[in-house]
Amino acid sequence: MGDINQKSMVFSEIYLEDTICKENEFVIFVGKNGENDFAVDKENSKVIVDGKSLAITDIQTLKESTEPVTYLCMVDVSGSMKEEWIISIKEALKQLVSEKREQDIIEIAKLGNELTQSGLMTNTEEIVNFIDGIQLTSEDTNLYYGICKEMDYIKKESLSQGKKCFLIFSDGADDQAQGITRGEAEDVIKNSDIPIFTVAMMPDEPTEAQLESAKILGSFARYSNGGEHYTSGTEEVSTVIKEITESINNSLVIKTEVPVLESKKDTVPLEVTISNGKISVTEQKNITAENMPLQVLEAETEQITTEEATVLPEKNNNNGYILIGAGIVFFAGILIFTMKRKTGNFKVTKEDRKLEVILSRLGDEGITYQVKMRDGIKIGRNSKCQLCIKEDAMLSELHCVIVAKNGEMFVRDEDSTNGTYVNGVHIVGEIKLEQDDILLMGSYEYKITWK
Repeated sequence: MGDINQKSMVFSEIYLEDTICKENEFVIFVGKNGENDFAVDKENSKVIVDGKSLAITDIQTLKESTEPVTYLCMVDVSGSMKEEWIISIKEALKQLVSEKREQDIIEIAKLGNELTQSGLMTNTEEIVNFIDGIQLTSEDTNLYYGICKEMDYIKKESLSQGKKCFLIFSDGADDQAQGITRGEAEDVIKNSDIPIFTVAMMPDEPTEAQLESAKILGSFARYSNGGEHYTSGTEEVSTVIKEITESINNSLVIKTEVPVLESKKDTVPLEVTISNGKISVTEQKNITAENMPLQVLEAETEQITTEEATVLPEKNNNNGYILIGAGIVFFAGILIFTMKRKTGNFKVTKEDRKLEVILSRLGDEGITYQVKMRDGIKIGRNSKCQLCIKEDAMLSELHCVIVAKNGEMFVRDEDSTNGTYVNGVHIVGEIKLEQDDILLMGSYEYKITWK
């Protein structure tokens, strides 16, 4: 994985894990191997997103940062495990709980024929109570199913935050002749950014079958993004937990300025170089562009005359009508506001003024707004807006404006408190819209069309 620039290395690889695009910063979680005393030099390290270098504001170890860790811990409680192993695993998990920071999150799953999940927990007493309830069963092991279900869970669970890691305690056996295969579990792991730490529970004198099962279990760690495999007996599980938490706590958290994209994209390339001034390691991957703002176009000031617009009701599924708005008539005046675009002077044409914008609320087919364009559509909670939605407390007084320019449609956020999103991307300033784009304003998403 790593691009090694010098032979004498303290560590040879880094692993790019999750990224989070926040309102004021971009956060990258980076795993690494080797020694933990590698003094990272911020000035010689680099972060490049979509070909543009970003200013690094901070590089810390995870332990030094305030970013949380979400631990997934899956415990095999099937009949092939031993009672003393289960006791040792429970003690190790309680050790993990005692060392976790307040912001860290733990989920524990018991695996037999099915998977019993605790849900994400932060309360120490709640976590310990769930651990105390872990008991050995006589069930078969459905290992590959459990791995896939846990990986799917962490992708969908909205409460999970920060760095994520997956700990598996098992003898590696899978007793299911049908269902999810080993290959399917491997594919799920390879397509994930989460490091997996596998702990193979072994007797003092393992059989060939037990050794093979432990080898298969270890392959899941090797296929993961920077995970490790451990073999443990009854006495060593707490030592293994200590090594795993040290590895996690000494991983890196890089913070940069927010990347701004020139156009809407699903994914963008990320390149990270970690350096101590003499030694450098580089890693690359594609990341989701979700929540990355679009470029602010050059600002100019224009005069636009505002006239009345009408909000029309749309027929609901029960063939009734829901009155969404009424005609709003107010003074005609000259309003000056900033329009962002690349070139030229904006002038409203007769064709633009005739357009009608249709906003259909997703998840509620009875709510549809039809608004005549005229000279632009202001949207917000203020009664002077052409589209006034007073009942949505998440909207700002003036949230955003939709305008037409030479037959094309644009939306501009008006420094709203909760932001305006187009197809899941937080916009800055004004961007061009396409038919059937999804516009998030306030509490609701709307599909936008016009005619």
